[in-house]
Amino acid sequence: MGELAKAAIDKEATRFRLRQDFVTQFLGDADDENSLLKSALNRGWLNQVGIDTKRKPVYAFFHASFQEYFAAKAIDDWHFFLKHVPNNPSQGIYRIFEPQWKQTILLWLGREEEKLKQQKQKFIDALVSFKDGCGEWNREDVNKGFYEYRAYFLAVAGIAEFRYHCRADQIVAQIVKFGFGYFNTKKQKWTEFLNVIKEEARRVILETERIKAVTALVQLLQSKDVSDHTRDQAAQSLWLIDHSNPQAYDVLAQVLLSKDTPGTGNEKVIADLMHLSQLKNAAKNSRNYIAESLWQINPSNLQEIEMLLQLLQSPDLGDLTRRVAAENLGKIGTGNKDAIAALLQLLQSNNVDEDTRRVAASSLGKIDPGNKDAIAALVQLLQSNNVDEDTRRVAASSLGEIDPGNKDAIAALLQLLQSNNVDKSTRVRAAYSLGEIDPGNKDAIAALVQLLPSNNMDEDTRRVAASSLEKIGTGNKDATAALLQLLQSNNVDEDTRRVAASSLGKIGTGNKDAIAALVQLLQSNNVDEDTRWQAGSSLGKIGTGNQDAITALVQLLQSNNVDKYIRSWVAESLGRILQNNQHRFAVVKTLSGYWRLDDNCYDLLWNCAQNMPYPDFYQAWHQHNIVTRTMRSLKTILFTRII
Repeated sequence: MGELAKAAIDKEATRFRLRQDFVTQFLGDADDENSLLKSALNRGWLNQVGIDTKRKPVYAFFHASFQEYFAAKAIDDWHFFLKHVPNNPSQGIYRIFEPQWKQTILLWLGREEEKLKQQKQKFIDALVSFKDGCGEWNREDVNKGFYEYRAYFLAVAGIAEFRYHCRADQIVAQIVKFGFGYFNTKKQKWTEFLNVIKEEARRVILETERIKAVTALVQLLQSKDVSDHTRDQAAQSLWLIDHSNPQAYDVLAQVLLSKDTPGTGNEKVIADLMHLSQLKNAAKNSRNYIAESLWQINPSNLQEIEMLLQLLQSPDLGDLTRRVAAENLGKIGTGNKDAIAALLQLLQSNNVDEDTRRVAASSLGKIDPGNKDAIAALVQLLQSNNVDEDTRRVAASSLGEIDPGNKDAIAALLQLLQSNNVDKSTRVRAAYSLGEIDPGNKDAIAALVQLLPSNNMDEDTRRVAASSLEKIGTGNKDATAALLQLLQSNNVDEDTRRVAASSLGKIGTGNKDAIAALVQLLQSNNVDEDTRWQAGSSLGKIGTGNQDAITALVQLLQSNNVDKYIRSWVAESLGRILQNNQHRFAVVKTLSGYWRLDDNCYDLLWNCAQNMPYPDFYQAWHQHNIVTRTMRSLKTILFTRII
């Protein structure tokens, strides 16, 4: 069973579904009553889970843990997991970097046989002292190679199973330093490791031996050289490991108390303010202050809604207080019928100024999505000739919030968009609201698409239309085509071209034409750096696995004409779209020539190291050295012959 489990785990693609001919190599034939396979089936250690294309049985272990346990029991030499050949990794064994082997390794470390104690000591030693030969790091926040960190993290997890390692405390203390920084006594300053290292270290701290992790974290919390932020983070990790730990509780309690807002929910304060607001001699400006204060203390209090409604009905109320009351109803009156009715009345009143009407329209858009009366009132306001443009814009904005998909709202916004009697700002607001109101609505998409190539359209409206398409035009061919045309047009400014590139990054996933256009923009000498950045960013969203996109970004990384800023966002985009070892190989080969990597490039290499077999990464990392040495050898030979 152990040999079967080992072989199955090595064949990761089929480890959970084992063909009959594969199983019988180890356990014999199921038809033989005395075979190991028959015994395993009878005990339930193996089960038939289906048949293959040849109508032959397919088996699986009862649970993955059974498979990993049997494999661990069949391994007596730690070199099965790691046989390091420093200068030629392709000749070595590196199961320590294969995710499917991690649980088996931990189970092996947990075996209690005395004969394995020395084996386990040597294995942990080999992990913490592993040298990957990929880079000489001279950064304060990096002191190991990518695979050296991975090996160390595995050792830390292994300490949970083999706690008696002679350097277990030291190993766990080091991982706490990786996770939270360390104090450099020579330079007298606190040094932070890169985020990717810290995040992985903090995750592994939760996996290692509990008592040792608690001891190391408590020691860190007691240090006077630790920042408040680091103490907070360390306390959270300690709390996850040990809920009852008093030091973790004390630190976290201090953090929570520092964030507490005194008075929130205080019923006595609310009652006192309510009483004050209802006094006949209360000044109008005092009511304004009281309304605002009540909302800050308890934004869901029903009593405040009643008070605000009373304020709105008062005949001697000033415009400023009325606006504050209407605005606060928009924050707390969600679904309240009386609040909705009061705002509708305010919206339709002839006795309020335009500023108040705008506030009422805005609040209606927040507190009752789908309310037909509110929608009708806003549509009427939108079409009225007796309101100013500012009020019309607010009504358009509220329609964008109040009922996505409402036909009357969409029709009113389309009419406003196409009208010649509204100003640019109102048209922009209508275009924006269409992008909020109904994803996938064909009429809205068609109207926005029609705006993009129009010669009578200003750039601001065109940009908003393009931006709105990224919200509602996903998968729509007409929207994608219109954005492509805008991207390639010579009659738009750089700001509009950037918006088009951004929108394509949202709705053009997998679209070859969109990817090709963005690649062309990336390589163009006629666009500014911000536009090139947006093209690269969008490629990072829609170009997953696309060889042209990957090639263009890698070429940009290789260019001598790009600065650190450009290289960092190229690296970030590449990190999103790499899919296989071929892609990663090219990236590692390119970046290995840069000795001063910024954080984004380091993150990209870290991502590659997490997903590439170590021998492949090693080969890619040293590829530029091989080329360099080859060129030098050729030059030497030619020079010798000439002489």
